[in-house]
Amino acid sequence: MSSSVRAPRPGWCALRRVDQGDSFEGLAIDKNRPELGNFRGMIATVKHDLYDVKDFEWQGETIAKEQQIYNWVNKLARNLGVLGEMNANNVSGETIEEYVDEAKKYLANPDLWAYFTIAGKEYYKEGYNQPNYRLFLACKSMLDKEDRAQYKNKEPFILAQSNSDEEYDTELLNNPKFIKFDPAVHIIKTAAPEAPAQIDSFSSNGQTNSNSDLDLP
Repeated sequence: MSSSVRAPRPGWCALRRVDQGDSFEGLAIDKNRPELGNFRGMIATVKHDLYDVKDFEWQGETIAKEQQIYNWVNKLARNLGVLGEMNANNVSGETIEEYVDEAKKYLANPDLWAYFTIAGKEYYKEGYNQPNYRLFLACKSMLDKEDRAQYKNKEPFILAQSNSDEEYDTELLNNPKFIKFDPAVHIIKTAAPEAPAQIDSFSSNGQTNSNSDLDLP
């Protein structure tokens, strides 16, 4: 599936699929501005990783979450071919939020398309027995430690040559630096909730529980 980045924010990116035609009615572009209409393709908000961005200690050094976001945005920009232009134009910001806002001007480009490998973790809403998914880009943090080496120098996104959903670029998707989707790896299962107890029959003997205020005829 080819997608374009719509409006990334720190730790997240919003992905939009290609135009699905007049018969498709997507989500509102801005629920507070109905005059903008609806998206003409599916969209999804996807985390950059299975886990939230936060400060952590590494070999005695604190790696700030702002630095991690900066690194990730630049890695995305490099893979989508716009980092050189960003550097040439001296994209910067006093805060990470300002930097991401500036980077959006290059990344959230309707003519810039890429393949993304999206993973998901199941969760269940109360009263439903079908799972929903918390989406994130495929990443080594979802693997066991002994398996993480296989993702070294690999990324879950790669620049697409067109926005076609009908003709996948097989050669591009077989790039050894691209993480290919594997449902056995990239879907984290969660135990489904137990079904409520079923009542097989009702007694018709006219008797009620002694603690009940209900009188049957």
